[in-house]
Amino acid sequence: MTPKMWELAFQIYCGGNLHLWELKSTELASFNYSPKRSKFVSHVDSNELLTDFRKSGLKVAEMGLEFHETMICSLGYEGKLSQLYSFISSIWGVDETGKLISNEVKLKLNDSKYPTMNTIIALFSSIAYNGHFFDAMKFVSEFQKSYEVIGTNALDKSFFDKIFTWCDLSTKFEQDRALSYFLRQTKVKTSGKSTTLSEISNDVNFDYEGYLEFIKKLKQERNLAFQQLWEIYQQDEIEFNNHIYSIYFKYLKEGIVDNIETKYYDYLSALLKQYHLYHTTPESFNKRTNVEFEPLNEKHQSVYILYQAALKELIEIKGREMYIDQCQPLIDEWAIDNEMNKQLTSWFQNEKLEQFKRLREKKRQEFMINLNKEEDEEDSLLNLM
Repeated sequence: MTPKMWELAFQIYCGGNLHLWELKSTELASFNYSPKRSKFVSHVDSNELLTDFRKSGLKVAEMGLEFHETMICSLGYEGKLSQLYSFISSIWGVDETGKLISNEVKLKLNDSKYPTMNTIIALFSSIAYNGHFFDAMKFVSEFQKSYEVIGTNALDKSFFDKIFTWCDLSTKFEQDRALSYFLRQTKVKTSGKSTTLSEISNDVNFDYEGYLEFIKKLKQERNLAFQQLWEIYQQDEIEFNNHIYSIYFKYLKEGIVDNIETKYYDYLSALLKQYHLYHTTPESFNKRTNVEFEPLNEKHQSVYILYQAALKELIEIKGREMYIDQCQPLIDEWAIDNEMNKQLTSWFQNEKLEQFKRLREKKRQEFMINLNKEEDEEDSLLNLM
């Protein structure tokens, strides 16, 4: 086979194309995704195919950059991290800790294997795929610093798309799975069925404080990753990516971030900036029906939908926190146009207002009940004295 055919073989049979990777549930979160349309192509171990490759008389060192990127993806998909780190070190001189060994082993700019943004995307995805998101970021930082890799806007957009995707998947956790994982790690025996926190709390062997610290750490890692990424993404002013904004919005909706209202205002401000960047009025020259222009990119519509959904979430937060009187002024100030103001006002007045009032009354009653209990306990204590 030709070198290009070997490259395709690794992509098809060994996971060398990251766009064909299957995503499976982790110990902390459940998700499944399979982009392959056919299951008839069975996986072949990359080392087996590499043996056949060498028998053909070809050498890995003589292959081009795209083949090396394919090998990175194959090793990452198969979970062969030790082999992957050795491969990266042997070609680009970056060790397993994500540091350049020395300038002497650094490739020259005219070398055919000098890394590009596609190389960084491949190695980042391969390491993050195995649950090592923060280690993957170290490699990205070192390659960009040592090799001064600069991408086009399209490649930067693809790069951030991958980073946000793996940030979400690598740091995602579900309470029930996190509890099961913690119980296994601390060797607490259960009945075998799904155990809830309320059920296991009475077990003397269960380290409740340790579990709370574990959950706190998971939240901190997820918050740190998302907030740092979002800040970098906004600073670089990459072209609007609906997938990235949607991932970040879903993260905000989890409610685990500190200063959540501030984060929502920042998110709305970022979306508003994008909306004004892409929005054109019906009277715009580009939209005149008698002028033969190509159809405009309607990105502003995607921004509009996300913006309205995020503003609804912020109103929900205000209502749940008993700041009902702030909801309508919030709509009046932040609605993009009259139509959004009209829709949100109707939604708030007809669907949410009474719900928020009932919630407020419920909390008031609970407060009074607890207050009366405290007064009764104080009276009992005084009687004893």
